[in-house]
Amino acid sequence: EWDGETFLSHKSSNSGGVGILFSRDFLPISCVTEEIIEGRLLKIQAVFENVKLNLINVYAPTVGTERVVFLNTLNTVISNCGDDGYMFLGGDFNCTANAVLDRNHPEPHGASKGCLVKLIDANDLCDVWRLFHTTQRQYTWPHVKDNSLSLARLDRFYCFAHQSNILRSCSIHPVGVSDHSLVQASIFIKDVKCNSAYWHFNVSLLSDNAFKD
Repeated sequence: EWDGETFLSHKSSNSGGVGILFSRDFLPISCVTEEIIEGRLLKIQAVFENVKLNLINVYAPTVGTERVVFLNTLNTVISNCGDDGYMFLGGDFNCTANAVLDRNHPEPHGASKGCLVKLIDANDLCDVWRLFHTTQRQYTWPHVKDNSLSLARLDRFYCFAHQSNILRSCSIHPVGVSDHSLVQASIFIKDVKCNSAYWHFNVSLLSDNAFKD
């Protein structure tokens, strides 16, 4: 149904799966795809005009021990991006770094939280939504068990803190097709333009008699 370029990494019909999609009017000059962990960690290095983007989509495991290994792998992937262009990381992390603001209950995954905090600090990452909503509480995932409601902001975007000046907005919106909410972020990079911004002369008009007169 998507009419632009799609890059997908599947796991199974009911578990895992990540993807990165480009608008048909915003296509890269070149694109290198790395399926680092099937269905869980996908990286694309795309070049738009003279700007390089490192796009990383994640779906962290729900099992704590697996998630710790996953976050350590992700840390290496981010570290390898270095200063080679912009980096945007997004997805379902299945854990939080700040339970006070991002959960309505204590963080149940202490080891995962420790790995996540280490990853953020080591790579100097900026939590995009939190940048615009410093003390606000809003969640992306609800869960009901034994008449108890758990809420958490599991779905997040990150970028390098020194590149956060290109961020324009970030918001959370509920959707009807998932138990997770949509997280939408807007950025502006002045050196990148959509394809539709270019005007192309129709050379067939040169054969029109009006030009010959």
